[in-house]
Amino acid sequence: MEPPKPILVAAGGIAGAGLRWAALDLTDQAIWALIAVNALGGFLLGLVVHGLLRGSRARRLLLGVGFCGSFTTFSTFAVEVARDLDAGSQGDAALTVIASLGVGLLAAGLGAATGRTSA
Repeated sequence: MEPPKPILVAAGGIAGAGLRWAALDLTDQAIWALIAVNALGGFLLGLVVHGLLRGSRARRLLLGVGFCGSFTTFSTFAVEVARDLDAGSQGDAALTVIASLGVGLLAAGLGAATGRTSA
């Protein structure tokens, strides 16, 4: 018997949010930690969706929606960009946007490719 869907998402979400907080709390370089966390989360999501960790709906809800959904974060990314813009650091804001999107998309693609070749 499979646990209820909201419980699976919540359990994954608790783990993902806790690990994200820990990773961001460990460094003074929050933006680079955020980019690394989002890249790792994108890679893991690629694995979940495209193979290596693909499996039951329960696994996708726990790992994909719950864990990866809370481990990665758009809201923290948006706050960092807004802070840079408010401080008049348009270059830093642009670098954050370009690096976050570029690294995130690359990591998700690598995860998907790895999942496909390993499945």
